[in-house]
Amino acid sequence: MPPDRLMHHVAAQVSRVTHIEHTKVMKHRPEKGDLLVAAGVGWQPGIVGTTTLALDYRSPAGRAFQTGAPVTIDNLDEAQEFRFPELLHEHGIVSLINVPVMINGFTWGVLEVDSSEPRRFDEWDIGFLSTVANVMGACLALHEVQQKGIEERAQRERDRAQSNIELKELQHRIKNNLQIIVAFSASRDVRAPRKCKQSWIP
Repeated sequence: MPPDRLMHHVAAQVSRVTHIEHTKVMKHRPEKGDLLVAAGVGWQPGIVGTTTLALDYRSPAGRAFQTGAPVTIDNLDEAQEFRFPELLHEHGIVSLINVPVMINGFTWGVLEVDSSEPRRFDEWDIGFLSTVANVMGACLALHEVQQKGIEERAQRERDRAQSNIELKELQHRIKNNLQIIVAFSASRDVRAPRKCKQSWIP
């Protein structure tokens, strides 16, 4: 399925399996230097597709992205080392877990689960979410490869079409030039004085 549908599907399935209402997939935007909430469930309208989170080390999602390791917080009020986005406070989030999404050895983004009830995330939660994130990363990587192949084939077709156009234009120019040369040669023959035979009177 397309990446957008895949990310929303993953967020919905994670919410269903973990019985946690709020989940989101955040995509790293290198040009902006942030994490965009690209997909998710349980959030107020207008959050998905527009809200961004910081990439710094004090951001839970940012730390998971930078370290490439899961970040779990059982109680936001007790985690003084972190700075939490207003998004979490608005939805009453008290516990969360972040796992990085990797593609070809690089961190593509973060999968996050946010609970509005106190929850202690264990090794099963970390293992499950890491597996889901890895599978999603593999699917996204496969889609990128397929899209790249499609783009390369399309580019080859465009190049071939452009070459044909240029070849036809070249042939047309050569034909015109030949016609000009032939016409010029014919006009020279017409204008050239003819030599007359001399008559000798005996």
